[in-house]
Amino acid sequence: MVPLLRKATQGKTMQALVAKSGKQVVVMLSPKPIPPARRKMLAEQLGGGTIKYYPGTCGLEAGAMTFALNAEVTGLAKLIKIALLQQTGLRINKVQCRGDDGDDHDGD
Repeated sequence: MVPLLRKATQGKTMQALVAKSGKQVVVMLSPKPIPPARRKMLAEQLGGGTIKYYPGTCGLEAGAMTFALNAEVTGLAKLIKIALLQQTGLRINKVQCRGDDGDDHDGD
C-alpha cells in the first residue's frame, strides 16, 4: 500500500476502493481496476457491521490527494486522511473527495 500511495502522491492515478462502517474507514489502492471480490478483505479489517463501499480513483490534483468516488462524499475526506495514516504511517497533508457530478464536496 505504501508504494502505491507514494505513486499517487507523485501524480499517477490509482484505482481506489473505500469501505466505511460508521466512523471507521479502510482504503485499498491498485494500479488496475479492483474486483468486487476484494471487498471481503476490507470487511474483515472493519470487523463487520453495515459497510458501504465507494469505488473510484485517486490521484494528485492541484496539490491535494483527490479521491473521485462514485457516491456522495460529504465528510469522507477527514476519515480517509485518518485511515491512510493508520494503514501506512504516511501523513497526507491535503485530502479531497468529490462525487459523481465532479463538484468538490469535501476537503480537508
